[in-house]
Parts: sequence; C-alpha cells; structure tokens
Amino acid sequence: MASITLQDLTRVYPPAVPALTDCTFEVADGSFVVLLGPSGCGKSTALRLVAGLELPDRGRVLIGRRDVTTTPPGDRNLAMVFQNYALYPHLTVRENLAFPLRMRRVPAVDRGPRIRRVAELLGLADLLERHPAQLSGGQRQRVALGRALVREPEAFLLDRTIEKLAFVHLLFKLDARHPHDAEPSMNQSEILKERTAEPNVLVLLECELWGQPHQQR
Repeated sequence: MASITLQDLTRVYPPAVPALTDCTFEVADGSFVVLLGPSGCGKSTALRLVAGLELPDRGRVLIGRRDVTTTPPGDRNLAMVFQNYALYPHLTVRENLAFPLRMRRVPAVDRGPRIRRVAELLGLADLLERHPAQLSGGQRQRVALGRALVREPEAFLLDRTIEKLAFVHLLFKLDARHPHDAEPSMNQSEILKERTAEPNVLVLLECELWGQPHQQR
C-alpha cells in the first residue's frame, strides 16, 4: 500500500488545448477518492497520468516516495479497471484472471489459489470456464474487477465503472459471497479492503453527475 501524490501536473494536447493545469492533491494510504466533474475537466487525464498511460508536460506523480512520473505503466504496481472492461474475448474467465499474474511471472503454484479466492469473493467460481461473450454485463464487470484484485496492487484505478448500476450494487451493497446478507453500512473501500490482503489506496474516476437529481447519485 502507498499514498499517491500529484504535484503541479499539467497536460496540454496539441495544438494548444489544456486538459489539466497545475493539478495537485494527495491520496493517503488506504483512502477512497472520487474525481467528480463535468466532461472535459481533466478527470480521465489525471487518472491516465497516474497510471502512466500518458506523460505530463509538467509536474510529478509519486507513489509512496517513488517518483514514477516517467515510469512505464507495468512498473507502477497499479491495477486499472477500464470503462469497457477490456477483457480478452478469446480467454476464459480463469485465463483472464490469470493474465496479470502470468505477466508478473507469478509461479503457477501460487496463481491457482489467488484466482480461486478472488473468484469466490466475486461470485465467479461457477463461471471460470466461460468466455466473456457467454457472460452478462454485470458478470463481465466482476471479471474486470477480479483481474485487478488478483494482482494485489498498491492502488486500484477505476475508470468510470461506477456509472454502471450493477457495479454500484457490487461495491456499495453486495457481498458477492452472500448477496442477501450484505452489510448496508459498508462502503466501496471497505468492501475492496475486505477482499484484499492489505488495505490499498483506491482512486475512483466517477461518471458525469453534475446537474443530476440527488437520488440518482
């Protein structure tokens, strides 16, 4: 687990379109942060800069005390859940969950238990041999989340996934092992922390909500 710090981050797209200007904030260990704002305010850009998918024109990104501003995404030990899930259609659920572990060269003897644990936690144990095309939208969401959880990263980066109603239910209300016995007081970070070996920083990119009625939030 580690804090995430953005220092004076600035990103300008050609020809001269400022997407982010002098963005500075810190996400403490084990905290849950939501970036909320109208389209074009820089939410996605900030998340992509933290993930290393883009490089800033100015400023720094720190994970813990490490300056990772120019560090490749694969070396940042972050897990990102994309809005479109980004599952591999030719791989089974089991293989999708195993993919990040294979890329990190986790021994096969250790991959199985981690995959089974996450699959049970997210209610995917009976779906491990199915392909994404055989899953519902909610099930694909859980596979995408499981692929992030299985890595046991320093931080989770969720790109607009909370705008999906099933994902809101999963994180806010439902314990996948006992869907009807969920603790109503548990929030997203508590549920994710319960499902991981250690409490991790959780950064969430929220969907567009400005101007929507309160009950829809």
